[in-house]
Amino acid sequence: VLQALACNSSATLKTETEPESGSKTEIALLEFLQKYGEDYNKLRAKWPTSNKFPFSSKRKRMSIVIDGEGENGKPRMHIKGASEIILYSCSHFYDFAQDQIVPMTESLRAQIEKEIEKMADQALRTICFAYKDLNGNEDMKAKDDKDVYEVEKSGFTLLGILGIRDILRKEVKDAVAKCKTAGITVRMVTGDNNITARAIARECGIID
Repeated sequence: VLQALACNSSATLKTETEPESGSKTEIALLEFLQKYGEDYNKLRAKWPTSNKFPFSSKRKRMSIVIDGEGENGKPRMHIKGASEIILYSCSHFYDFAQDQIVPMTESLRAQIEKEIEKMADQALRTICFAYKDLNGNEDMKAKDDKDVYEVEKSGFTLLGILGIRDILRKEVKDAVAKCKTAGITVRMVTGDNNITARAIARECGIID
């Protein structure tokens, strides 16, 4: 989990001399680590990455490879991104309660999907993070027309799901109400999934 959150990221937090950089989502994940006493800079120094596949709205995922961290010293790949995409790249699930890896059955996947829906219905944007140990001879360049690399598509072990809330500015709901009173129809454009989008739209008064 530490590798997944600290290393599979291009963000940095604000320091005395430098401003924060990166997306608000990635900054939130680093602040989450910091809250629990983890220094992401030290973790990145401990686990340097050799391959990086950056996030884009087209790909809806990002991946990195850490050499020597997999089974028998093989490379390990971490991936994170939109839950509806990453979940279907996973063939296994890491059961923290039992400390073991279990197969991703259809019933388990359905159970996880229900939890994702519950989070999305609370206006939480959900992010799945997962990993897999590589053989070391995978094709790291082959990709499809959506810029998704073949090595990113299957065989992952799901580590967890994070829910991130985009806090509405306090003036938004009033502004939407004034627009409606003036006869203006308000529309929201978002990359979030439908359930999260509807929950946010309800929260700010775009729909009831």
